[in-house]
Amino acid sequence: MIIDTAALARHQRRVPMGMAAQDALWSAMCERMEERLQELAPESSPRLLIAPSAAPRLADEHRLPEEMLHIAPQHYAAALHLGALHLTNDVPGIFVQMRLALAPGGVLIAMFPGGETLRELRAALAAAESDVLGGISPRVIPFLNPEEGGSLLTRAGLREPVIDREILTCTYPDLTALMHDLRKMGQANPLLARRKSFTPRRLFTQAEAHYRQYFADSEGRLPMTVELITLTAWA
Repeated sequence: MIIDTAALARHQRRVPMGMAAQDALWSAMCERMEERLQELAPESSPRLLIAPSAAPRLADEHRLPEEMLHIAPQHYAAALHLGALHLTNDVPGIFVQMRLALAPGGVLIAMFPGGETLRELRAALAAAESDVLGGISPRVIPFLNPEEGGSLLTRAGLREPVIDREILTCTYPDLTALMHDLRKMGQANPLLARRKSFTPRRLFTQAEAHYRQYFADSEGRLPMTVELITLTAWA
């Protein structure tokens, strides 16, 4: 167990209503999920969406990501998991629950950040913590890689898994804006092993200096890499 579920719930309660329409990254993920759904199951109903921020146009029913979903068996023609798979302690268990909720022939689509996500931020924070505090602590959630996701689908009893990968990049004027955007999306650090003591301001100053030195673009903006993984499989 690596996720502090109480901290995660607090973070998700702070996500503004309509986040999917307001934020560029969330909007891009919703658009891609809608495109995939239209391609694979254009007329399917009912549909279930599991996501930290509601995107009502995608499904008939929306659930927040939880360890136990309490879903009716063999009820849904499509089950969607959007932007939150990295926030669960039991990914195989979630896939099993979604598979049991799908009617025969139903499609599961899971879209989530992969292992390359936030690579710049991870490097900058690790370098700054090492310099300022003499060691590093877990500040960014570990992300699944595509191969792990495909294997977990098969283990959950789903068939014909398909794995797609895309790199998205957002840019920010400074580190404060980037981290504010992550918190606004409910992506603040929920790790049980996170450092819980006060973080000195100079750590973030040092992190931004490292970020700018090694990753800033030609206009001086800070890029944030998101590796977007899409897993598709059938019941």
